[in-house]
Amino acid sequence: MTNLPTPIRYLTEISVHIQKHFGTDSFVLHEEKSATVHVDLHVVPPNPDRPYFTLLTSGMSDLDMRVPPGLEEFALAEVCLCLPSDWPLSVNNFGWREPKYFWPLKILYQAVRYPHRQNT
Repeated sequence: MTNLPTPIRYLTEISVHIQKHFGTDSFVLHEEKSATVHVDLHVVPPNPDRPYFTLLTSGMSDLDMRVPPGLEEFALAEVCLCLPSDWPLSVNNFGWREPKYFWPLKILYQAVRYPHRQNT
């Protein structure tokens, strides 16, 4: 028996949103393991409309965040981050795995998990 990650609850909706607003030219950095929520990073390469990388998460919205009463509509969220067009980030260039390039991705992963780990 394999230990497969739990599917992302809103993956279809998130993927459709990304395609509609950012285009179909993207790829996904799949997370292999997680103790909180399974998070994938959708990477939209630079293009004429957005001359920078756009990274969007999927998985943060698998769990509701704790919100003040009356703001329950804001209990689910995903986050994004933009990186310069010369960042070594592609399907064929794994330079982003080096610590000097991985740190923004690490911060993005930490930001996604923070509300769930801190119950905030």
